[in-house]
Amino acid sequence: MPSTPFHDAEKLIGATFGEFSGWQMPRHFASLESEVASARQHGGIVDLSNWSKLKISGADAADFLHNYTTHNIKALAEGQGLQTAVTTWKGTMLDHVFLYRLDDGLRMIGHPETAPLINHALQKYLFGVDVEIEDVTQDRAMLYVFGPHAAAILEAAGDELLGELPMHGFKLVSLDGSDSMVARTWPLGGDGFMVLIPAEQAVDAFKAIRTAAEAYKAPFIGMEAFEILRIEGGMPSYPQEINDERNPWEVRLADSVSMNKGCYLGQEVVARLANYQKVQRHLVGLSLSQPVEAGLSLIDDDGKAVGLVTSVAFAPDATQPMALGFVKTAWAEAGRKLRVASGEKPVEAEVRDLPFWQDLAGGGVTPRHG
Repeated sequence: MPSTPFHDAEKLIGATFGEFSGWQMPRHFASLESEVASARQHGGIVDLSNWSKLKISGADAADFLHNYTTHNIKALAEGQGLQTAVTTWKGTMLDHVFLYRLDDGLRMIGHPETAPLINHALQKYLFGVDVEIEDVTQDRAMLYVFGPHAAAILEAAGDELLGELPMHGFKLVSLDGSDSMVARTWPLGGDGFMVLIPAEQAVDAFKAIRTAAEAYKAPFIGMEAFEILRIEGGMPSYPQEINDERNPWEVRLADSVSMNKGCYLGQEVVARLANYQKVQRHLVGLSLSQPVEAGLSLIDDDGKAVGLVTSVAFAPDATQPMALGFVKTAWAEAGRKLRVASGEKPVEAEVRDLPFWQDLAGGGVTPRHG
């Protein structure tokens, strides 16, 4: 089982470990309650080294990826980044990924366990093109630094100004001598940055970030606390919300789609769903009267199925559980009352707007025309 490159450094500060997506990763550093409460207030740092990482290089790399993803990869200049979806012919997603263009090719960052899936899918089309795809997941460690002080923490650790970095923009930064890449990404608690570090330099960068974070009381947190914060914030994940049964519109990832880029795998379906307002369901937040299991149906007052619960979290300090799920478009309005079909007595649920899509133009469902 692969282990995070930060393992030894994390163990020294109290980490206990467990299996997450086939990797040995930190379960927690302190109590779950203290991690969640502190990270809500001050932000935090979580080890996401098990996320997928692909290097795509060669003279035709950008043109090639343009044909199999939803965004305009051809327009991506060196030093820029964006978010996009790797699609199927049905217009659904193998994964939602972040893509960055460097001088030696492109780097694709996706959710855990999707690198082999994406690599296999793209390899089928590698004929007559100058493209090489390499899985570098275990070669790069990765931290996600989030919250109101995220930029200040990384600026203190690396002496590089990051506050004006645009969404998905990145800089190459030295963190205690490491050759790191810092990219602004999906926010949690106000801001968020991915930090990618060569595995052999991971520990030194870890120490630099930890020292800087202490001044802002931002803790390292484990995967269990991060899962709670992710769900409370409304951040979709693979495979719960992002999978080959979902299209970008349903998951409120409209900013991952260019409507003017031309043809790509699944483009006709993706475009038709937007142009003719055929999106049948949307991702929503849910407040629950009591905990339930993911995978249960959401029903209306007549007992008719109108959706599905996909992720559930019940923070130790919360008064009620929170969940993510998909509901039919007519039921996606905040304040809608639903029930979860759980046993003999259904559990009460209410649709909630959550920060992740409140911060997006059009709530994350308005088509992009760039």
